[in-house]
Amino acid sequence: MRMLLRHLVSEILPSSSFSSFSSSSARILKVGDFLKQHREFSEIDSRCYSEVTHQYNTTHLDSEEARPIGCEYRTVHGMLVASLFPRIIASHFPGAVYVSQSLHFNSPVYIGEEVITEVKALNIKENKKRYMQNEEQLVVHGEASAILPTLVVDEEEEQSLTSSSPPLLSETILPKHPGSSSIPSSSLSSSSSQFPKIKDVLKQSRKFSELDVLYYSKLSQDYNILHLDSEKARIFGFEDRIVHGMLVASLFPQIITTHLHGALYTSQSLKFKLPVYIGEEVTAEVQVLDIGESNNGCIKFSTKCFKNDGKLVIDGEAVSRLITNSDGQ
Repeated sequence: MRMLLRHLVSEILPSSSFSSFSSSSARILKVGDFLKQHREFSEIDSRCYSEVTHQYNTTHLDSEEARPIGCEYRTVHGMLVASLFPRIIASHFPGAVYVSQSLHFNSPVYIGEEVITEVKALNIKENKKRYMQNEEQLVVHGEASAILPTLVVDEEEEQSLTSSSPPLLSETILPKHPGSSSIPSSSLSSSSSQFPKIKDVLKQSRKFSELDVLYYSKLSQDYNILHLDSEKARIFGFEDRIVHGMLVASLFPQIITTHLHGALYTSQSLKFKLPVYIGEEVTAEVQVLDIGESNNGCIKFSTKCFKNDGKLVIDGEAVSRLITNSDGQ
């Protein structure tokens, strides 16, 4: 199995992910520069993302369930759309480390609908011979910070990002993901049938496997060398390959939408404190901070993820809105 996984890494990893920046004519990133990507998410993308993240919210899988809450038909997972941001940064700057991300989901993205993602450099500062970059994202509104190993833009990758959508996941050589079509009843720490109250804490533990990382890399097109090459990950100061931060963060909407049927994710802030290594167990905790009129009819959550030794991996907050159907349910 390990030999197969290594072969898969070599097959799916684009050669440009390891491109050097020695060209004297290379473009240097400046404040105000834009990086863009066009993408359509297919039905297969949505289904595979559900398998990898265990998010089976029916608004993404069933058009009949989506219409009563105001959607025209099935929607793409918001965190899948948001995965375009680190993908753009990492593809232009191999070895980039994502530090933080705020997200505001303003409108749904439907399956088969093209989106244009833009990342704009707001400010850049040198930090121990690396560079801190802040970006403002359009489409899904928000800001992010990333540590870049260089300011030289990979021009070849920039051209590829403006082309048509990447191949469907089903067209790759990846084996079938072992994810099930439904969430095991024991996967969450409390019953989803009981509406949560203020101060309630919902938990879930998970280990992300090599296959999880490979699937997510192909699905998001995020081939950052830190996730796929142990040797290069060590060069950048990590013990081994690390799990995509946005894949770990997918635990939060999974917990929320599992307990609150029909919940719409409206915002999520994320601060990535420590790396999560492949095979390392983490526990995501979602605590209810506010419910009801004081929060404009939305539910506000504290979202935290810990390692088994208690060290904080991700810190942030999320807001979700409950939509009732015509029967008031």
